[in-house]
Amino acid sequence: MSLETGFWRIQGGIKPQRISPTAMDFEARLEAILESDIAVVSEPRKWMVIGRQIITDHGGRIDLLAIDEVGTVIVLELKRDKTDREVVSQVLDYASWVEDLDYAQIAALFTNYCQKNGSTIPLEAAFKSYFGVDIPEEINAEHEMVIVAAELHPESERVVRYLQKNYGVPVNAVFFSFFRDGASEYLSRSWLVEPLSAVDDAAKRRRGLSPRQVATNEFFTQCAELLNKQVPMDYAAPCGQGYYLMPTSVPDVHFEWGFHGRPRSGLRVQLHFEAGNIERNRALFAVFEPHLPALEAALREPVSVEDPWGSRLRFYIENPLTEMDDELATWAADKMAVLMRVMQPVLDDLARR
Repeated sequence: MSLETGFWRIQGGIKPQRISPTAMDFEARLEAILESDIAVVSEPRKWMVIGRQIITDHGGRIDLLAIDEVGTVIVLELKRDKTDREVVSQVLDYASWVEDLDYAQIAALFTNYCQKNGSTIPLEAAFKSYFGVDIPEEINAEHEMVIVAAELHPESERVVRYLQKNYGVPVNAVFFSFFRDGASEYLSRSWLVEPLSAVDDAAKRRRGLSPRQVATNEFFTQCAELLNKQVPMDYAAPCGQGYYLMPTSVPDVHFEWGFHGRPRSGLRVQLHFEAGNIERNRALFAVFEPHLPALEAALREPVSVEDPWGSRLRFYIENPLTEMDDELATWAADKMAVLMRVMQPVLDDLARR
């Protein structure tokens, strides 16, 4: 059961006068309030709003969609005039749709959201400006659900707690009360289950790798060991994500293995250009482009170029297999070795300039 919050105005230094909560037009305004400053609900974490009133493929309408600095997507659903059962089932339904969104789809949702607000900033630039870090290669690897309400029936609170505690479903509820004192208005907030602090949440993410993340780490470790036999160098430990990058001597350019699609539809061997803007990335790519025919001959398959990829650019080959077995690891190591051998002289020449 959510905590009741009380407010008192102190008069004459010692006399308290209670300020009573009021429904008024609270829920009608709350969505706009949260959109204008999502920190009202996100603190102690930091979220960025990436969509409002999003129509799903199932005919639903997501009130607010946000993202945090590690790429987790958060679905926020306001209770409004819905019953408790409706809002709980609805947020779960919306999350089932959000789960399948890939990078490009989320970027498109953000573009549509910005256009409605008279902005043209791309997701990557907005993310970097807001969080101060580059957007992760893989976003929406995890998602969360937040029910926003004045109150929930104890039965629904029990359901949310049960899903979170026993099955690890990332769903929570946050309660707001609205107070008016003359011309001043106030909001108070309380969580059904107190969220982790930003530091504790980051630590939990580092410790709590999912079984798929563990398997992916083991797969990329195997790929690196096989590649090391052909191109000896120090390879870093995998990061628990669906990609593994290898820096080069040129800033903003790196080699990478990366699973593509959500759900995964293939493994790519690729070279990334990730400077701060597409013009710089295209200038870098222009140095490598004349060498693509030689690369295709050495690989014995065509190379695909993705331009633009947000504000970035990349070229790659892709294997449609997704089973992380010896066959795929051998293919990944062999193809990366070819890519490195063909492009390393170009990188060395560029680094000397």
